[in-house]
Amino acid sequence: MEEVLHLGATAAEIAETLDVGAIMGGTVSMKSVRHAFAVMDEITGKGSAR
Repeated sequence: MEEVLHLGATAAEIAETLDVGAIMGGTVSMKSVRHAFAVMDEITGKGSAR
């Protein structure tokens, strides 16, 4: 996830890609999707302080 953001992908583009992967035959497991969004939130400053 970090690499994709550093390459310039927007949060919306990443979310759309994860949505499509989840919809198209479950190619992305829900556990991976949750983790990917958590990492994206942390990197973009939307995550809660730990």
